[in-house]
Amino acid sequence: MQINSKRQHARLFPYTGGCLMLPVILLNSGFATYSLVASIVVILLFNFDPAFKFYKSNIQHFTRYMKISFVSGMLLATVAFIYPSFSGWVIAIWGLPTFIYGFKLSGQVDNLAKK
Repeated sequence: MQINSKRQHARLFPYTGGCLMLPVILLNSGFATYSLVASIVVILLFNFDPAFKFYKSNIQHFTRYMKISFVSGMLLATVAFIYPSFSGWVIAIWGLPTFIYGFKLSGQVDNLAKK
């Protein structure tokens, strides 16, 4: 898969972030069954989707970011599912670092489009 324009990166990089966040948000909202299905789909996409393969090969810490964010998000969402009174705080603890590090990676995505 070859991505040459900034416009293509602007479409694909948020797609990868959305795939990361969907199962966590579903589990936090109380939809455990849907979250399980979404988790399986995300794992399959991460391994077989050309967009994920492109970013895994071209961005230095993309694989580590996705794995750590996904696992920690699912663990914290499970805690939020068990203790719903703390769900906002638990997801904020996960979401803020995930957003900040994803924003740093987006700078590398921007550099890919300039090459």
